[in-house]
Order: sequence, then C-alpha cells, then structure tokens
Amino acid sequence: MSIIRVVKNKYNPYLIMNKTGLNDKRLSLKAKGLLCYLLSKPDNWYVNINEIVSNSNNGIKSIHSAINELIKFGYIFKHQFRNNDGKFYNYNYLIYEKPEKLKPIKTTTQPKRPFRQTDKRIPDNSTLLINNNNKVIKDSLTTIIRRQNNFCDVHEDLNLQKLKKETILLLHELHIKNFKKLFDSYSVYDIFDYADWMLSFKSRIKNPTGFLISALKENWLDLNELHKSQLSRNT
Repeated sequence: MSIIRVVKNKYNPYLIMNKTGLNDKRLSLKAKGLLCYLLSKPDNWYVNINEIVSNSNNGIKSIHSAINELIKFGYIFKHQFRNNDGKFYNYNYLIYEKPEKLKPIKTTTQPKRPFRQTDKRIPDNSTLLINNNNKVIKDSLTTIIRRQNNFCDVHEDLNLQKLKKETILLLHELHIKNFKKLFDSYSVYDIFDYADWMLSFKSRIKNPTGFLISALKENWLDLNELHKSQLSRNT
C-alpha cells in the first residue's frame, strides 16, 4: 500500500509525538487513536468526555472503554476529587506519551515454621518457640504495613505533584501568576476546584487573582451548591 504524505506548513498543522503508544501492541487501534487525539491538544487542555464524544462517531461507552484501556497500560492517570463531605465528585486526567507505572512494593515472605521435634516436648521450650514464632510474624507484618504506608505516602505525593502541575496550568490560563502565596495559604485541591470553576465562566474576570482569593476565603463553591439545592427543593 502506498503512503500519501501531506505537505506540512502553516495551512496543514501537524502533531509531533512519541511513537511508543502507536507501536504498543497491547493497545487497540481505538485506544491509539484516542491517545493521538489527546496528545494533539495543548498542555493546559482539560479532558472532557462529552467534548471527545462530540468530536467523533464513537459513543460514550466506546470512549470510556478506550480511556480505561489507556489507564490500564499507563498512558492516562486518573485522579478523583472529594468535596468537603468526603464524597467523590470530579475526575482529573493526566495524559502521557510514554506509559508510567509505579513500581510494586516487595514484601517479606512468611516466616518458616520451627522444626518439630519427635522427642518429648518440654513445656518451657514449646512456649519459647511459640513466642519467638509470634514475634517473627508480628515483626514481618509490621514491616509489610510500614512499607505499604510508605508506598501510599509516595503515591499520594506523586498525585499531589501531578495535581499541582495541572493547577498551575489552570492558573496560567486565568492569568494568575503569584502561585506561591496561593499554595502556601490554601489547599491544592481547593485551588484546582475553584480555578476549574472560574474557567467555566463565559465572560472573562477582570481581576482573576482577587476573585480567586475571595472565592477561596468565603467558600463560594459551597454556597453555590447550597443555593442550587435550595432551588431544586423549591421547584
């Protein structure tokens, strides 16, 4: 089959991307196509499932299937946010040209049982063996739990770093520059939520920095949700 190449100039914009995903035999062509589409977007582009569906002839189930495939093989990182009540309510996606996965933890093996004697068992020695065995098991479990906790801490730190990068991109889009003061004063999760909310406004905000700080201080999103729930009750 011959290949027809397109002349690449300002009238024919093109995408430069790493070919790892395209050559990954684990991925379906549908997932590879979605990966190309997502990588063609600007760095500060916010992944919206409905927008993806509207730009293709695939249904929402098909798109979700492709996204889950990319998540499974490390090309998409999916993070879910909680509101103040601790309930999950929103997703954030990070797209990678090369798959990224955390290394699994290596846990210790189960301790060996002590050699069982065929002679008469001495009660004191038996108690000592049991106590020693329990101590080994307890120490092993403590080590496993400590390593798992360390793994969770590393994973949480990684998630926070990725979220902070995404938040900075949102703030750039809003023309807000004094990031350090914001991150020192407020939670990264809250800043992301409010910045994302501000981007949904149709008209541009004249003083985005002041608006964001006021919104964070006075919990405008919570008040907005309360107002919506009151309206729904009255209707």
